[in-house]
Amino acid sequence: MRKARAEERLTALATRAENEAARAAAAHEAEQAVLEAKRQIRKSRKTSEKVDANLRRQSRRDALTAYGKPSTT
Repeated sequence: MRKARAEERLTALATRAENEAARAAAAHEAEQAVLEAKRQIRKSRKTSEKVDANLRRQSRRDALTAYGKPSTT
């Protein structure tokens, strides 16, 4: 009887440990997905900012050449 109970306890502990490990792995995956989403957002924002800056720069160059002044670049 005692042996059976001890085995049940060990089985319950092992199951609980497996569940906790699975929960921790799922939490880690979710955290990684959130970080990756943030990276993608930041990357697209930086790309957009770079394109905007290039367009502003080109617009300035075009305006200078329209007035007959050489651009500095």
